[in-house]
Amino acid sequence: MVPYLPTERDVGGSARDAVLSWPGLSSAFASLPAHDDETVTGAGQVGVAFSAHREVTYATGGRSRSATYPGGAVICSGTEPIVWSGVREHTEALELYPDPELVGWHIG
Repeated sequence: MVPYLPTERDVGGSARDAVLSWPGLSSAFASLPAHDDETVTGAGQVGVAFSAHREVTYATGGRSRSATYPGGAVICSGTEPIVWSGVREHTEALELYPDPELVGWHIG
């Protein structure tokens, strides 16, 4: 497993995915086609969605919602992962996962 990259992160089988790690930080880039299947952004990340999304469904902390995001939106997850579904547009996203000890809190 790549350091600091949560095991629950799952971008699906049809994605192009690249992961790099440095001391204290892992980054993950994902390029996904439009999809109805669930994909998961891990807990403790700061992410940039380079692509815009209309009424995408997401769930975290036991609550489900939908939202519209412009290209360049920054999404941060706390101690819970984010589960995405009903994504009608191609996705280009970069996720940054700092070492939880580096930022002074522990996930899970």
